[in-house]
Amino acid sequence: MKQLFTCIIWVCIIGLASAQSFIENIGSTNSKIKILEAQELLIAGEMDGLIIGVNTNYKRLNFCMQAIAIDENSNIVRNLDIPGTKNDSPLAANLYDGKIYILSKRFETFSTSYTYMRYVIDAETMTLIGEPTEVLEITSKSTSANYSWSASSKDGSLTAIINISTTPKGEKYEATEILFDEEMNIEWQRDYPIYSLSSMFVTDDGEIVTIGRSKGKGPHTLYFSVLNENDIQYLSKQTKLYVYDTYIVSYKDSRILVMGLGTTTDSKNDKEINYFGMSVNVETEESEIHYKGFDNTDNNIFFDTKIGKSAKPLTINQISLNKCIATEYGAVGTIQNYLYKSSIGILVFALDNHGNIIWNRDIRFNMKRSNGEVRSGFTIAAKGSNVYLTMSEDPKSPKQYTIEEPSRKTNTSIGAKALSTYKIDAEGNISKSMEPLSKPAILDRRLIKVGDKHIGFLTNQSGAAIIKFNY
Repeated sequence: MKQLFTCIIWVCIIGLASAQSFIENIGSTNSKIKILEAQELLIAGEMDGLIIGVNTNYKRLNFCMQAIAIDENSNIVRNLDIPGTKNDSPLAANLYDGKIYILSKRFETFSTSYTYMRYVIDAETMTLIGEPTEVLEITSKSTSANYSWSASSKDGSLTAIINISTTPKGEKYEATEILFDEEMNIEWQRDYPIYSLSSMFVTDDGEIVTIGRSKGKGPHTLYFSVLNENDIQYLSKQTKLYVYDTYIVSYKDSRILVMGLGTTTDSKNDKEINYFGMSVNVETEESEIHYKGFDNTDNNIFFDTKIGKSAKPLTINQISLNKCIATEYGAVGTIQNYLYKSSIGILVFALDNHGNIIWNRDIRFNMKRSNGEVRSGFTIAAKGSNVYLTMSEDPKSPKQYTIEEPSRKTNTSIGAKALSTYKIDAEGNISKSMEPLSKPAILDRRLIKVGDKHIGFLTNQSGAAIIKFNY
C-alpha cells in the first residue's frame, strides 16, 4: 500500500525575528488527495476541527461524487462515495445542523435534458440520509445552448442558480432564477429574461443581483437587476467600452459596486485597454463610472521586461480580470495576463464605494521555469482595510517588495519552495513577508473563508496539503 504521507512541509519564518507570519498551519502533502480533487473541492464548512467538503472522486473506475472530512494535517478522516452519481457534477454544498446538503447537476447520456439533484449526508457518520431528490428538470431544444451560473451568499447559507437558454435571437435570453435555502430546498423560483450574463451576486437576505451586457461590437450597455421573490429592480447604464469582463463585488444600501475591463472603440487598429470601477444605485438610478488605462510600467509587468524598457503592445485576449473582493473601503481586484498560457505579473487596483479608482499597484511573479512558463498561483483575501495577496515564489526572490527585477528562472516543474504574502493597506502601501517550504509546491488559486479562517491548498506531484492563514 502506498504510504499515506509522501512528504511533510514545515513552515518557518525567515528574515528578521519581528517579521510577521501570515501562515497559521500547513498539513502534510496527502497522496490520497489528488491535485484535481483538491482544486475541485467545494468546502461546505467546518465541524469538530474537520474541513467538510464535496468533490468528484477520480480514483474509482466509475467517477462519482464524494463527501469528505479532512483534518488540519490533510488526513482524510472519513469519506463517502455517493452511489449513482457518475453523471453528477457538484454545484454547491452547505454544512447545516450536522448535515451536508449538496446540489448537483446531473447530465443524462445522449439527452438534451439535465436535472438538478439534492443529496443529504450525515457529516459525522458519512452516511446518506434518505433518497436523492430531483429539484428541477431542464429540457432544452437540440438547437439551443444552455448554461448555468451559480453563487452563494457571503454567509454561505443561501445558494442561487440561474439557468440560461440561448434559443431566442433577440437581445435577451430565456432564464430561470432559483434561490435555495441552507438545506438546498427551493425558496423561490421565477422566469425572468436576461442579457448576456457577466456576473451574479447573492445577498444574505436572499436577493439575486445580476449584471449583463448588450450584444454587438460596442460600446456596450450594462444591464443590472435585483430579484427577490416578489419584486424586480432593473436599470441600464451606457459605457464607453467594448466590455470583456465585469464582476459584482458588493451590493449594500441599494448600491452595486462593479469592477470591469474592456477596450475603447475609437479606432479599429489601435484600441486602448481600460479597466474601470462603477457604482450604481438601483433605487435612485444614480451611477458613476471611472476608467483607467495601462502605463508603461504596467505593460512591463505583464511582459516581464525590465522597468524602463518598452514593452510589446498588450491585447485584450492576453489578460483577464479576476479575484475581485469587497473591502472595508470599497473593493480590490486583480488583472492577470495569460500570455502563452503563463502569468508574469498582476496589476492590483482598488475602488472606493463610489467606483473611484483610488490606487493601482504592480506585482511581479518572481518565479518561472527555464522554458518561460510561470508556475505560480496566488490567492487574495481582505480583512478590514487590509488586503493580503499570497503566492508561490522562488526563495531567492527579493525579501522586500520590488518590481525592478525580472522573474527568476528555475528548473523545477513542480512548484516553488517559498510562499510570499503581500500586505496592502487602504492607501496602497505594500509590505512583504516570505516563508520557506521544505518541498516545492504550487499554491492553488482558490481561497475559501470558513468561519474566521481562510483555507487553501498547496499542490505538487505527491498530492495536496491544506493550508490555513491567520489573516
